[in-house]
Amino acid sequence: MKKIFTYLLLFSLIFAGAAGIGYYGVVLFTHGQQSVVLPNFVGKNIIYVLETTSRMGLNIHLMGTRHHDTIEEYGITFQKPEAGAMIKTGRDVSIYISKGKKKEQMPNLAGISLTEAKLILERQEIDLPVVSKTFSPDIPRGHVIAQSPRAFSRMLEERNCNLLVSRGKPPFPMPNLTGIPVKKAIEILSAKGITNPKMEFRITSNPTQGILLAQNPTPGSRIFPNSPVALVAGISMADLKKEISPSSPLLSHTLAQGFLKKQVRIEMDLGKICLTLMDEHLPPGKTIDLLLPQGVNTSIRIFVDNVLVREKQVSENSTGFSEDKSSEIPKKISCPWQFLNPDVMDSGLLQSHEYLLK
Repeated sequence: MKKIFTYLLLFSLIFAGAAGIGYYGVVLFTHGQQSVVLPNFVGKNIIYVLETTSRMGLNIHLMGTRHHDTIEEYGITFQKPEAGAMIKTGRDVSIYISKGKKKEQMPNLAGISLTEAKLILERQEIDLPVVSKTFSPDIPRGHVIAQSPRAFSRMLEERNCNLLVSRGKPPFPMPNLTGIPVKKAIEILSAKGITNPKMEFRITSNPTQGILLAQNPTPGSRIFPNSPVALVAGISMADLKKEISPSSPLLSHTLAQGFLKKQVRIEMDLGKICLTLMDEHLPPGKTIDLLLPQGVNTSIRIFVDNVLVREKQVSENSTGFSEDKSSEIPKKISCPWQFLNPDVMDSGLLQSHEYLLK
């Protein structure tokens, strides 16, 4: 027991002596270091900071780089310890270096719609653009032709953008189509982007059969592609009578009684061609008798004050009516068609309202 106590006492003395030596060593070491006041490095260039800390006997510990809105590239954005702190020489000073402002690129907006371009700019927090418009033969209407700043350039500090937007293809003068065949006139209009003109026919003498007699707009008028165009062509009475016989079906319609005249429009839909057979103001109570062609798939529509009131589907085996149509129908409704088939012109199927009334 006495021997154990002696060992414990000896161990305690050794431990206390080592601790004392370590303590006094640290004290002597720290008292041997000089204390300095840490300057403010934030905003200073890294070269200046390295020179200053080297003279003061301090070490630099780079923690990383980051973007900063106000401190230029290679400037100090953060330091630890903070400015004014007392620090021993030989210690580390931790810093972050600026990469400057975040360099965003202007998106490429050319060729996209103005609506889509605004959404892209809004997502990138760019001010809504100043929009100018002009005609373009290549860029569709409402799409971006050009932009400023240009695509992929560095974003300006003002973060705004100017756009030049297409108003579509430029207008052109309406060609003079009077006196030429219908097919040739359609080819001319199609080449200029007008593919759905409205066709009407008038009974004329044989020399003008299939020739355009009138047009709207008039020659020289400024029009745009897809502008509404109406053409009037001639057709002979002989061709009209080819398909009309005493046994041809008769469609009669009597206008309602009243005090004011009614606007009556009758249309014949032949599939590729839609003919306006009548577009007149008639007195109340007037009866309209219409001879229908035989052996032709067509649809006859009667509009009174722009309301479809009667429709007749005509074919070799069909005589049924579809009546009491009350939905509003756009005025001068037209049917899609392409080139006028000369066989149709010669068949006598095209009719005019001059023979509709008894």
